[in-house]
Amino acid sequence: MHAMKTFDIIGLPGKFILDDTIAKHSKFCRFIEGVCTLYDHSTGAYVKGKCLVFLYFAVTDTIRFPIGWKIYVPNQKTKYALALELIEEALEAGFCCSYVLVDSWFAIAPFLDALQKKGLFYVCELNSSNKIWAAGEG
Repeated sequence: MHAMKTFDIIGLPGKFILDDTIAKHSKFCRFIEGVCTLYDHSTGAYVKGKCLVFLYFAVTDTIRFPIGWKIYVPNQKTKYALALELIEEALEAGFCCSYVLVDSWFAIAPFLDALQKKGLFYVCELNSSNKIWAAGEG
């Protein structure tokens, strides 16, 4: 809320940008909360670390900032469920979303269906295994 007042963007529409990242730890960090074994797609290896799901808000190319984050733990909530929680919290805080930007990891039907039910538009990166259906006139 402080950033919204500082940049005078209360009520201005902007983009929600979702991303996830791994904060890597040493293999001896078993006792740090949230640290688990995760597959790091950038290195192609399993690592010990925390996976964080971030929600950013961008009004322009120069005014953008993180507005929330959650720790992903396997076998608890999915990354997209955490992302939906972040979006809901941001909307309740007064952020106006014109559309949601996501990478291919979030381009899955349950997440996109939930965005559509909320009336949110989205732009997502797709990988070669994604299937796309277009609503046709019948």
